[in-house]
Amino acid sequence: MARKQMFEGGTKQRILQVGTQVFLENGYDATGIRTIMRRVGADVGAFYYYYPSKQALFLEVLEAVFAPYEEEAAVLMRGAAADPLGTLLHLFEYMRISVQKFRAQYAGRLHMSARWAMRERVLAHLCPYVAQILHILVEQGARPRMPIDRCAESLSYGMGSLLLDASSSLSQEEVADLMQVMQVMLALGVEPAAGGASEA
Repeated sequence: MARKQMFEGGTKQRILQVGTQVFLENGYDATGIRTIMRRVGADVGAFYYYYPSKQALFLEVLEAVFAPYEEEAAVLMRGAAADPLGTLLHLFEYMRISVQKFRAQYAGRLHMSARWAMRERVLAHLCPYVAQILHILVEQGARPRMPIDRCAESLSYGMGSLLLDASSSLSQEEVADLMQVMQVMLALGVEPAAGGASEA
């Protein structure tokens, strides 16, 4: 019976579909393979035919959830050489809007541990894109105030964390302020607002 379930077709996709729902709603630790397979309608042996572990399924769930966003980010990056700063701003704005839509879609059904895993995934995926754009900006005359890799991490995890903060919603003015800070950090000729700290 188990082999029949394995090869009937669609079992792996169903495991991924159900796994996504259960992981997002219950979190990683509270999700069991038996629970997933009970909802799938197949035995536990079928799970191990496709996945070596719960962690392997969880990683594939994250990949599947983020695949559309990765594709869109890649499209945004096509304009990086012509307009690196504009691309950087669009990347952060796209991330902010996408996160809002995702949270609205899963409102009240997203477990905190799943939220944090996804948050970390977003920031980790954002960092290489930011570094790529910073390299282009440096070629065009920007002088970041720290090494590019550190600057990319600071921008991705700093600004990204603020934009992804679930406890607050940034106003348009606050987002504009963050963008201005980013431009100052990259030494692009934008001065801090009046009353801000000046360089020693």
